[in-house]
Amino acid sequence: MTGYHNGLTDEPYATPQFLQLWPNLYATPLHLSYYQYGSGPHVESVYYPYLPFLPWLQIPGLDYRWVAFGSWLLILLLIRRNGSGLTLLASPWVGFLAASGFNDFVPLLVLTLTFVSLTGWPSRVAEILALGLKQFSNVVVVAYYLVRRQWWEALFATGVTVAVLIPFALLDASGVWCHAVLLQSASCGSGPGPAYGAAFLGHLNYFVWPIFVFAIFGPRYAAILRGPGYERERAEAASILGVPNGRDDRKRRDGFLLVLVPLLRFRRYFRASGRERR
Repeated sequence: MTGYHNGLTDEPYATPQFLQLWPNLYATPLHLSYYQYGSGPHVESVYYPYLPFLPWLQIPGLDYRWVAFGSWLLILLLIRRNGSGLTLLASPWVGFLAASGFNDFVPLLVLTLTFVSLTGWPSRVAEILALGLKQFSNVVVVAYYLVRRQWWEALFATGVTVAVLIPFALLDASGVWCHAVLLQSASCGSGPGPAYGAAFLGHLNYFVWPIFVFAIFGPRYAAILRGPGYERERAEAASILGVPNGRDDRKRRDGFLLVLVPLLRFRRYFRASGRERR
């Protein structure tokens, strides 16, 4: 947990300093020297691998670890009525990552404002801000609209992402492609960043994102699957696994509800599509 690779993260030190590269964020590396957990100095040259708005969301003079930790506490405050979500995001492991200063918690806070706390145009403003922070935010927003079949909203989110990057692409197109699209914090000859390969497993903070998705959207998703529109699939799933389908067995069904019921719906849709083609 506090080992060499990601426990000694440079994010609380590098993220605020990336403003030194403004406005051509993606052209040159940031030369950084820092101490972490009494170890160091760690000296490195790192390129900016995020979207342009992230380094601006800081409090000047305040250790960035407090910014990350404070963002985590605000997320917990905003979802305090979501018991299952709070159980996930309030776990000590997530709190440890926040206290280590991982910058993921800033865009996660903005996403929480977008999908939980705000409505109307304030929610839209928060969404646009989230689309300019860290690329995982863009994946969450676009996937949310695609799942809901809100095609124009998904297209809008994609367009905002492109629009945010265009000014920087005019300054250095190859840098934007390498660092903002391929998520590479090293030189462009290094290929795609860790988010694209097996190195994903070595980055502990990446796993906060699926936890966040389950925490925020899981209860809504489960409520939909418990609704009348999925009654046929629930009965079939209960029959397959030998679990009774009565109301008293809801807790027993929940374990397979989120997995098997959507698969049965997809199978039925796939079979219907096949018959139409024939």
